[in-house]
Amino acid sequence: MAQVWGDQRTDDSKGWKVAAGFRPLRIVGAEIQYVDFGEDEVSKTRGFGAQVRTITDGLDMKASATAWVVSALLFIPERSPMVDVYGKVGMAALDESLEAHTFHITIGNCVISACPRDDLYSDVHESDTRPYLGIGARFLVGRGAAVRVEYEAIDRDTGDETTMFSVGVGKEF
Repeated sequence: MAQVWGDQRTDDSKGWKVAAGFRPLRIVGAEIQYVDFGEDEVSKTRGFGAQVRTITDGLDMKASATAWVVSALLFIPERSPMVDVYGKVGMAALDESLEAHTFHITIGNCVISACPRDDLYSDVHESDTRPYLGIGARFLVGRGAAVRVEYEAIDRDTGDETTMFSVGVGKEF
């Protein structure tokens, strides 16, 4: 009998954000934003059989993250009033959640629906304040309208980061 793994991944990591800020000087600004980093789902199963697959193991996992961010912006002086390049540094109140479910079915002298089954559920929710960094560029495209392109990262203890690349349209006052 051959063992077969089946994977299904739903990556809805297309997050969104809303930001508001002010720029009292040409090279300095401040900003507050709410960021939803999206949701990622993974489902894996393992089974055996040739024509008819019998599932014996599985994993379902869903992860999501949101954050409130307060940051200071430092603009690099450019000669063109139509383009601004900037760096951002601040703090993020990060909310992360992870839901996981694993199962194992022991196949023996039993009908598959009546075989012993072990299930493990885990639901972890963590909230923490973390350093925040970002870089970006703002392009004026019309009277009071601008396009912003940014890369942002929230640092975490585990060595990886929660990150987002975004393109947005904003109103300049």
